[in-house]
Amino acid sequence: HDSGLELRALRYDNRADPASFADQVWGWRTAFDHFAVQVSLPAELGLVAQWLGGSTEWISGARPDGTLFPGWRIVADDFRSSFLLLTRKLGTANRLTLRRDTFDVERLGLESDKGHAWTFAYRFEPMTSRFHGGIEWLRIVSERGIWPMFYGLPREQAEEQVRVQVSYRVGVPGR
Repeated sequence: HDSGLELRALRYDNRADPASFADQVWGWRTAFDHFAVQVSLPAELGLVAQWLGGSTEWISGARPDGTLFPGWRIVADDFRSSFLLLTRKLGTANRLTLRRDTFDVERLGLESDKGHAWTFAYRFEPMTSRFHGGIEWLRIVSERGIWPMFYGLPREQAEEQVRVQVSYRVGVPGR
């Protein structure tokens, strides 16, 4: 993590027309705003925050040949996500990171999808060794209105994952 402060802002708009069809592909309009900040804190701490929000429009009932099924319509989704990450370097080769994410998608006339996640990670990256690795724990809790109706699942689901990575650099000296 570099020292200092970094601010970022972005506006994206692909200006696609969801009712257009060219080269066997339907248009899919997406536009969003993105804001982020990264700051170095005392005690080898780093803080990163990000917010992203926008919308997308697409056709429900489109066929791959450019025709439409009866009852087709343009679907509009609004989406948002954000995260806050705190990381700390321990010595020259170790890093601990904690991250909190939130996300949601709202569709007019239908139930929204929303959730949050926690991530905890440890990384080991010595500068002189070809070996590096880490372990990461992730827990996602999400709520989706269609799960009971289509899949017979509860509206809210919780998922956990533990990932372990060990790598060896071949053909290049250690960093």
